[in-house]
Amino acid sequence: MSYGNATMDSVNHDPTWTDANSSWMAKANRAQEHVNALRRHVDEFGASDPHSVIPEPADKRERLAYRLKILKQPPEENRR
Repeated sequence: MSYGNATMDSVNHDPTWTDANSSWMAKANRAQEHVNALRRHVDEFGASDPHSVIPEPADKRERLAYRLKILKQPPEENRR
């Protein structure tokens, strides 16, 4: 395979890109842990039914307006 004047065989790369013990890999892995933790917190909070949607008559006949009622705030430690 070729890209312009370069071929895949002639492309050099920094060996640290494939080193599982490199600092950038450790940082990327830690970032993924943060993302996973955030997903868990969001899922847990969403499962706790923190809001309700209430239909009520609207100004126009035969129409409904929907009101969002917040029942629970996210935990303080998750609002940073």
